[in-house]
Amino acid sequence: MIDGLVDSTMGEGCRAFSPYIMTLMMSSLFGSLASLFWMRSTTADLNTTLGWAIITFVLITFNKIKYGGIKGYLKGFLEPIFVMAPLNVLSEIATPVSMSFRHFGNMAGGLVITTLIMGALKGPVERGSGLPARSAASDRPSWRSVAVFLTASQPACRRSFSVC
Repeated sequence: MIDGLVDSTMGEGCRAFSPYIMTLMMSSLFGSLASLFWMRSTTADLNTTLGWAIITFVLITFNKIKYGGIKGYLKGFLEPIFVMAPLNVLSEIATPVSMSFRHFGNMAGGLVITTLIMGALKGPVERGSGLPARSAASDRPSWRSVAVFLTASQPACRRSFSVC
């Protein structure tokens, strides 16, 4: 699955990046799902997403220099014409900031929406525990609270994989 994603987006010679990309995806997924258990999502913290963006930026820049040479890398700032060099430098610096704010914004927005939904449906969920409330008829969780739990977990999964 991940090799197909890497092949289609980066080319067939870049399969060495598959473990890194899969690690980011899994970290994002499980960090987002933490909010279902009344914990703060790790991906809703700007430090996490900025760290990922800086590491990814360094990895991209390193590989540009490795495969194109330092001369080719610096020449890239002068394309399409030399007057564009300041804007190309600014664009290069803005890349990690843009990557981190995009993921952070999606996760923080989803955290707010999920918190509002769970707060509105506080009746079927035990206060503070994040666990489904017990039904009065038996010791099993009520179906309504299980449905709320499953409904709240879907956006976290979608947000994680849409941003990566």
